[in-house]
Amino acid sequence: MAFLSFHSESAPAKLNLALQVLGRQDDGYHSLDSLVVFLEYGDVLHGEREEGDVTHLITEGAYANALGEHTDNLVQRAAQLLRVKSGTHAGARLTLQKNIPIGAGLGGGSADAAAALRLLNRLWDLEYSIEELAHIGAELGADVPACVMSVPARMQGVGEQLLPVAGFPATDCVVVYPASPLWTADVFRALQERDYSGEMPPLPALEGDISLWKLWLNETRNDLLRPAEHLNPAVKQALHALSRTTGNVFVRMSGSGSACFALYANPQDAEAAKLALRAQYSDYWVVQTRIQAA
Repeated sequence: MAFLSFHSESAPAKLNLALQVLGRQDDGYHSLDSLVVFLEYGDVLHGEREEGDVTHLITEGAYANALGEHTDNLVQRAAQLLRVKSGTHAGARLTLQKNIPIGAGLGGGSADAAAALRLLNRLWDLEYSIEELAHIGAELGADVPACVMSVPARMQGVGEQLLPVAGFPATDCVVVYPASPLWTADVFRALQERDYSGEMPPLPALEGDISLWKLWLNETRNDLLRPAEHLNPAVKQALHALSRTTGNVFVRMSGSGSACFALYANPQDAEAAKLALRAQYSDYWVVQTRIQAA
């Protein structure tokens, strides 16, 4: 029956709780050291198998129009790569519910590519392991392997070296996107060597709520903050707005921006912050969600 071939896969948004730059490599890419976590909020990919080696993609949702042409969409590229790697001649009809803003530093495109790899792996009965899919995903972008795994992890190299982090707690958070995108390539071009801070401190072996991680997080940085603020002053405004909310434990920009986030020890403070920010900044995209636990 046709409905038995229908699958859905979540594409969780990514937060970089810390992102430190070690240096620039000979190939022009930067070596990074980052702690990444994933949210309960994100895009959703639906799909069903079809005959023929063509992948049809429909986009829906608040940010569907921002994706532009589908022919070079990361979901399409993931499907084509998986088809080449596996040798399958199967096709698919996919629908992407696009909820994550574009140019926000939340890894939306990478999350969509990762979801496509996981979904099509099941849809086409390919039986790749999650580690094999992460390795394949590295050919699509630096964040894709981490998004395939979608667990708290230390991410090093250009994103291909992943070490899952045990003990990171489910944490309430509010994410703010100041409705003005930043493109990763532009932020890295604006990065100066003076902005590099080297490796993160050793990861703590902690169990418990986010308050216990606060001291470690305060010893880390996002080295892309200075160039991001230079390119988009709205980042500074978003950080200031979040820092003024009651009960916040930690505030930072995610990835290359322009989205920023605050972490909270209890959901009541996060709810109050969301409502206050929406009331004061009607042009901001403001979401209350939770970090998925390790």
